[in-house]
Amino acid sequence: MTFEAKDQVPVGRLLGRNLRRPSRFRSLTAWRDWSLSVKLAAAILIPLLLASVLGVLTVTDRLSRSADYQRMDHLVALNSSLRTALDGLSRERSQTAALLTQGVVGSSAELDQTRQAVDAAVKPVADALTAAMKSDDRISASGADATSQLARLSAIRAQVAASQLDTVQAIAEYSAITNALARLGTASSAGISDHAFASDPVAFADLQNVRDGLSQVQALGSYGIARASLAPSELT
Repeated sequence: MTFEAKDQVPVGRLLGRNLRRPSRFRSLTAWRDWSLSVKLAAAILIPLLLASVLGVLTVTDRLSRSADYQRMDHLVALNSSLRTALDGLSRERSQTAALLTQGVVGSSAELDQTRQAVDAAVKPVADALTAAMKSDDRISASGADATSQLARLSAIRAQVAASQLDTVQAIAEYSAITNALARLGTASSAGISDHAFASDPVAFADLQNVRDGLSQVQALGSYGIARASLAPSELT
């Protein structure tokens, strides 16, 4: 006797049990039940997928490193230009103070040459600062302060030429500029985050600040020696 397929009833139903369909996740993870073609496709596609993911991660990391190196390059360039400008401004301050102490009105050939060197050093600072601020906004405040102080340089020179500043006042005006540049140098050095040499730029910036401080003291000292006295208020 034969029975048609439609008349057959699953054993589970005969026993009163509800048959559950296997979940989709279980079907996907039951790789032993996959057909040969699916297994071959998985063997090819899975390594390709992993390679693609690793490639994306590698490219992202390289781009991040590239941006970080570019930021450090801008900060290093800014530090270099700041050192040149600071050296020039320190010389201009000392030479200006010496002339004022001697009672000389105007300038001298040596001071004119120093001022030309300072003017040539100021533009690279502005250019390097613009690039550095785009890469690292943490130096924005000190950068704005330095820019504002540098803009006062022409007015200070004009005041010196018109005998509107005495020696101590001129030293204080120039020192306001150099102090702003020194603060910017410290901030930019701190932004160089490569641990292999991060401490060196910071230490060098600190040394530059000490050097500028000594230059201020030397200018005041020369003025005090020429006058044979120096008021306590002139030391602040």
